[in-house]
Amino acid sequence: MSDQLKERVVLVTGSSRGLGKTIARRYLEEGARVIITGQKSDELDHAADDLKQVSEQFIKVAADITDDSQAKKLVDSAIQEFGQIDILINNAGVFKGGEIDQMDVKDFELTFNVNVKGAFLVTRHAVAQMKKQKSGQIINICSIGSKLGMEKLSAYCASKAALARFGDSLKAELKPYNIRVTNVMPHAMNTMGKDIDPDSDDRRKMVEPDDVADAIIMVTSSRDYVQYQDITIFPKSTKLTKTEE
Repeated sequence: MSDQLKERVVLVTGSSRGLGKTIARRYLEEGARVIITGQKSDELDHAADDLKQVSEQFIKVAADITDDSQAKKLVDSAIQEFGQIDILINNAGVFKGGEIDQMDVKDFELTFNVNVKGAFLVTRHAVAQMKKQKSGQIINICSIGSKLGMEKLSAYCASKAALARFGDSLKAELKPYNIRVTNVMPHAMNTMGKDIDPDSDDRRKMVEPDDVADAIIMVTSSRDYVQYQDITIFPKSTKLTKTEE
């Protein structure tokens, strides 16, 4: 554990399970103070029970980040408890797939509401506080799908591309306020662990949540004059190619 992240305040959206929970755990291990959040209270309670084994320097806030009033309440709760927000991790996401002519419009709307609108709403309220502090970092979990088209994942890839361009725009906009923005683009992740044979081809094509969390820790513990651009994370055996025509 380094001192770079000790006592820093980190808000991680979508942190009741999967990658978000792993990121929250890693920050707690580094001595940070963390806000975990998710829409389902039971999953959030379960995550809190697990994270208490590492540290109790966190609060949990149930919120639907696609609702502006709840997004604001989430950020306000963080500020009320800890007095500041140093790092925002826009991790919450929905993964909906299917052939374009079969995909339900409601699934398309949900994907963009969570993956794009939710990030926008939380970010706008967090940035207001970061501007007062004249410092902050924002990490957007964009997925490799933001760069490459993926079969039967048109809505998901489009939403992640939108999130990436959102982040790119903020890099320039927020630079005068000493707020840094980085897009992190993981390949397919193994978030089910024990259910996948570690020697299978499918497993070897995945990265582990801890791999992604380690990269985020590296970025956010860097000196304030260092700006990371896009961080792409994928297994060394994977060849990244564009969608076949």
